[in-house]
Amino acid sequence: MRAIITFLILCTLVLSAPAQPVQLDMQVFEQRRAVFMAQMQPDAIAIFPGKPVYLRNNDVEYSYRQESNFYYLSGFEEPESLLLLDPSAPKYKYVMYVRKRDPPPAARDVRRPPCRLGRRHSHLQG
Repeated sequence: MRAIITFLILCTLVLSAPAQPVQLDMQVFEQRRAVFMAQMQPDAIAIFPGKPVYLRNNDVEYSYRQESNFYYLSGFEEPESLLLLDPSAPKYKYVMYVRKRDPPPAARDVRRPPCRLGRRHSHLQG
């Protein structure tokens, strides 16, 4: 009986704990990109599109989950983004394209970071 009560208390504590966003080391994604690009053929490029936002019943968005390969290499969760990898480029070996934001939806959608933070957030550098 004591074990069951202890188990129930632990379950209550775990379920009532607030969810914390995962803080990942962005160097992990930089290393993943470097390993991937080292395996590419000379003069090849790789393009990874992010997933779009899907609507349910024409008015409610499904919970967003980034495309796995895109997220594995970028760590970026902005919908409808595009990652371009070009290891033979002289300056910018990683280029991230993000969609332009419309001011009215941006005021309502607080989950998405501003596009200008994309480069700093994912530590994309040439």
